[in-house]
Amino acid sequence: NAPPGEVAIIGHTDSKGDEKYNVRLSEARARAVAAWLAQQPGVRQRSFTISGRGETDPVAPNSTEFGADDPAGR
Repeated sequence: NAPPGEVAIIGHTDSKGDEKYNVRLSEARARAVAAWLAQQPGVRQRSFTISGRGETDPVAPNSTEFGADDPAGR
């Protein structure tokens, strides 16, 4: 029996580089995670939704409060 519900996998990137490239990269990252999870016992029966947020929804700030680059946030 497959567990109920889909697993949402969302890829992210930092703000460096071209926006279109970052969207493609974040989607590729999400696909890679889904492919790995699909091979894991107890998870492989689940269905996945995959999306990429690129640089539009960072998980950490990419710049300091003064607008400078923040390598730690990236």
